[in-house]
Amino acid sequence: MSSEIFDYFEGLADLDARRVRFIGDPLQRIAEDHLRILRFFRFHARFGRGEPDPQALQACTARANDLMALSRERIADELLKILALSDPTRTVSLMVERSIFRPVIPEIDEAGVQRLRSLVERSGSQAWRRSLCAGSRRFAPQARSGRNDGSPPPAFQKGSEASRLGGFEGERGFR
Repeated sequence: MSSEIFDYFEGLADLDARRVRFIGDPLQRIAEDHLRILRFFRFHARFGRGEPDPQALQACTARANDLMALSRERIADELLKILALSDPTRTVSLMVERSIFRPVIPEIDEAGVQRLRSLVERSGSQAWRRSLCAGSRRFAPQARSGRNDGSPPPAFQKGSEASRLGGFEGERGFR
């Protein structure tokens, strides 16, 4: 076994530049797995630096409607991972600006981003992450159980703290 690295896609340069991008055609990669849209934003927020890759961002925007093919559970899981970042506001704001959430969670809007920003600033990033983790344990079992009454998990119901934070002011949390 050798320690030689075969870098066919310039991944080492991307790592050095902290650049997150798709290998090959971003539209094709997203067509293969729609969850890659949400993962792109999460990976860029966590590992990237600077502005997102323009081709990837354009592809995610163009294919945002593909998110409707995903289950609520998969969307919720990725959204919670984004929200678990120390300060998710820049990423969530970009996703709202690019209408990434609109096909699946239209209740998340700029007002929700402002509430998120306020909550993160008020509580600090570590406190924000702890409260999110505590809240996610409360509603995650119901989200995964596939509630058949059509109601959102308790954390996303109208009037809950998460609903005020995320702009879930309607009667339904996820579509």
